[in-house]
This record gives sequence, C-alpha cells and structure tokens, in this order.
Amino acid sequence: MILARAVEMECMTGAGERAGVAREPTVIAHLTRRMVKAEEDAFREFYDLYSHRLYAYLFVICRGNEEQARELLQQTSIKVARYVRVFEDEEIFWKWLGVLARSCWVDENRKRNRYVAALERLWNWTAGSEPRWAPAVDHREIGHFLESLPEEDRALLTQKYLEGFSVREIAEECGSSEKTVESRLTRARNRLKEIISKRRQL
Repeated sequence: MILARAVEMECMTGAGERAGVAREPTVIAHLTRRMVKAEEDAFREFYDLYSHRLYAYLFVICRGNEEQARELLQQTSIKVARYVRVFEDEEIFWKWLGVLARSCWVDENRKRNRYVAALERLWNWTAGSEPRWAPAVDHREIGHFLESLPEEDRALLTQKYLEGFSVREIAEECGSSEKTVESRLTRARNRLKEIISKRRQL
C-alpha cells in the first residue's frame, strides 16, 4: 500500500513537472509572439536564425540558381512578416517556413512561364515571314535583346506584347492615333529583328 502510494505520488509529480514545462513558453513561441507584435528586434533575430537555412533550401529547389534563391528569400521574408502567427514548436514553424518558401517558388515559376509565353508571342510577331530565324534564336532570348533597344521602342513593345495593352489603349495613353502606334510598333519590331540578326552573325 505504501509502495503503491509512493508510485502514485511520483507519477503525479512527474505529470505536474511536465505540465509546468508545457505551460512555459518555448523559445520559438517567444520569438513568434514578438514577431506577431511586429517587434523589429524579433524580425532581426528571425533573420539571423533562419535566413541561411531558408536560402540553402531555396538554393536546392532553384537548382543552384543563386540569384533566384536570393530573390525568393526576400519574398519569403515578406510573407513571413505578413502571415506569421505564434508557434509553440520549432519543427512545425520550420515546416511552415518551408511551405511559404515553396509557394514563393511556385508563384515565381508561374510568373516566369507567363513572361516566357509573352516573349514567345513577341517572337512570333518578330519572326514574321522569316521562319528560318526560329531555330536560330530561342524566343527566351528576346528578353535580352529587348534591353538593346532604345527606351521608347522597348517600352512600346513591352506594353503591347508583355503587358497585354491593345493598340487602342496605347494610343489613348500617349495621345496618338492607332495608325501611328501601329507604325511605331512595326518600326520597333524591325529594329528588334535587326539587333537579333546582327547578334546571330557575331
């Protein structure tokens, strides 16, 4: 009887100690609670603790693209600041960070795919009646060639083919006629074709 009572007391003591530990805020709970309150020091501490780990994770899913990994780290940090909540467990917190990082990567890929599709449309217009250029120049290179154009031409082609503006919308914005805009687009496309042709001859 005495032994049974002693065992019971020991179990109760252990349970009480465990309950006491559970009630104490964890390190990650303290950190995330401060982040929820938008404390600047908390975000600096978060960055010191997790930025290298997040970058390594992003570096892997970006297949070694350092620039993209750095860009996605910044985007992930912004999402953390926007959506952070209190976490009691560090492992769960890290899994949440991983989900945010991967969602940024997915979003970025979707944007890139839309951009590539827009460049392809521009390429189709640029190639015109000269399909022999198609195998010589990858449509994804157009983004690079665009940078070589005068600013006015680059802005016009970007509005039309990458941002999806209609000729009428461009004409209204710049106070010109649609016919004038069409002529400018033709000249800009021809300049782009000349640049591509010269680059391919180098």
